[in-house]
Amino acid sequence: MKERQNEILELDYPHFLFLSPDSWVLYVLHLKDKNLHIILGPIPEQDRTEKLQHLIRLCNWLFQSNDTYTLPQPKTYTLLREENVQESQDLSLVHIYYEREFNHFPLIHGEYLKSRMLAGDLKAIQDFFDSYSNILKLASENIELAKGDQLRSSKNHLIAACGIACSFALEGGVDDEYARTLADQFILKAESIQTRSDYIKLVRDIFLKFTSSVIEFSNPDYSTLVISTIHYMHTHFFEKLTLDDVARKLGRSPSYISDKLNKETGQSFNENLNQIRIKESKQLLIHTQKSINEIAIAVGFDYQNYFARVFKKIVGVTPLQYRNKRGLS
Repeated sequence: MKERQNEILELDYPHFLFLSPDSWVLYVLHLKDKNLHIILGPIPEQDRTEKLQHLIRLCNWLFQSNDTYTLPQPKTYTLLREENVQESQDLSLVHIYYEREFNHFPLIHGEYLKSRMLAGDLKAIQDFFDSYSNILKLASENIELAKGDQLRSSKNHLIAACGIACSFALEGGVDDEYARTLADQFILKAESIQTRSDYIKLVRDIFLKFTSSVIEFSNPDYSTLVISTIHYMHTHFFEKLTLDDVARKLGRSPSYISDKLNKETGQSFNENLNQIRIKESKQLLIHTQKSINEIAIAVGFDYQNYFARVFKKIVGVTPLQYRNKRGLS
């Protein structure tokens, strides 16, 4: 419209059609005396109907107060397409299959990882990365995902691996918000890697963590109610969570949920909740410099002393001993 502005102002046409290369139409009502344009659209050209023409007449009538006004044939303008997007490179099958060495991580290994994740087989995941870390390293070296920047390329490979692990976990029944938030945390952590060995270690941690989440969220021996209860605890453990809160959320009685948890998990509601909180606190103790009290509050405990007692009962050592044993002060 800006390009045709002078031409439009010189003509007496009350409205115009702008036709785009994608078969879309902009109806423009020009109110010269008020220096206004009313733009209707974009509208698919194939769907033009008398209703649209009537709408333009109505707009004219409202502004011109002339109910005898008849709509003449509009002036039509054609909009040219701006070709700014470059087409993707057409890859030759000959080039892919006959002129290049093996690059990508073999599909059979990916299928194996997926099957072991869905089965919750942590040992198999650990053994896999112990045995095939060289293949992972080779794939990341041969496929450049950031031109001229090897470290950025490794980070991009890691982000791609995180997306794959997250999709496997979601397929295994892990809560959507939990899985995606976990993926976000790993992607942020990817930016801190400095070496290829960091890359391999973090990929391993990603698959182990998502496998653990499959175990926690999708035990096949649990009923739907118990799985829903555990899901809720995993996503609300940091709150002042009670059995009554969960019962109201799930629409069941507290006593019924308590009985089902005891029967299927062998633990009470509070014992299950504490297991989740302590597991999360172990990650904070290892990977952050937060104080013991800050960690206690972060995972849902009101008091550091109570947190320390529960931690020692479950883990066998105090939070500080657990942290020191792993080289963090």
